[in-house]
This record gives sequence, structure tokens and C-alpha cells, in this order.
Amino acid sequence: MIGADHVKKGKKIPKGWKLVLQGLPVVAAAGAALLPLQRLGQQFIMLIVLIWIQVFFIVECFLINK
Repeated sequence: MIGADHVKKGKKIPKGWKLVLQGLPVVAAAGAALLPLQRLGQQFIMLIVLIWIQVFFIVECFLINK
């Protein structure tokens, strides 16, 4: 994995980038809720955002070596 190789080499991800990546799912959920879409489109967008949040938490909790 590219991310795992990046961490193993000792290079640290800047704290600003971590905060941006952590805030993206919340911003995407809020933005998707405000889009003028039909009900089916809005549900599909929220499904994508929820899957994204789950993947983010799995990566953050289990795959990042601290």
C-alpha cells in the first residue's frame, strides 16, 4: 500500500493535512444534504458519504501504526 509505505519510511504526514482529511467526510455529508436532488439521488449521495466515513475510520483505527 502506498500509505503504509509512506509511514514506514519515517516520513510524517503534516498535522494540517490530517485535520483536512478528518474533516472531509463531515463537510461532504453537510454539502450532500444541502444539494437540490431528488430523494433517490440524495439517498445515493448519503450512502457514498457513509461508506466513505466507515472506510476512513477503519483505516484510521486499524491500519495506521502509531
